[in-house]
This record gives sequence, structure tokens and C-alpha cells, in this order.
Amino acid sequence: MISPVERHSESVCEQIVTAVAEREGVDPLDLVPLYDALGPGLWHSLFVSTSGNGDRDTMSHSFSYHGYDVTVEGDDVHVSRSPTERKPSFASTN
Repeated sequence: MISPVERHSESVCEQIVTAVAEREGVDPLDLVPLYDALGPGLWHSLFVSTSGNGDRDTMSHSFSYHGYDVTVEGDDVHVSRSPTERKPSFASTN
């Protein structure tokens, strides 16, 4: 089941790491850093403001992190247990 993460006072990165750590019952600092798991390309598209022809609110990004499927839509984060490992991907939902 996909559940939204209700932490809009935290950054998207913090929401992802905190949600996965809570589900795993570990301290967020015990997880692989999100940047290391995603790599610079996907990190840039997720956390650096888009310019010109893109609006972050219309972008949807899906990837696996620490055995969980993570979907980021604008500032909304959804985390669910991953049935299989998959490579990071992203798509625009314009």
C-alpha cells in the first residue's frame, strides 16, 4: 500500500529518508545517503529547481531507495515496500 508522507515542514529529501527509516525501525543516519543512492542526475532533477520549460509541481519521479518504491510528485512523497529492485527513473507528467 502506498501511503503519503505527511511532513511538509521537512524537505522532500528529509521526508524520504525519515519515512524509510521509520518503516525500517532505524535511525535516518543509519541509511545510505540519498544522494549516493540516486546519483547526481536524478538528484539534480529531484532537488534542484527547474527553470524555463519545467515546473517542479508537474514533475513525477519514481525510484527505489533502501528496498522501497518512492514517488515524488511536486512536494508530495509516497513510500511503499518495493516488490523488486528497479533502476531510478523519472518522467514528466506535463
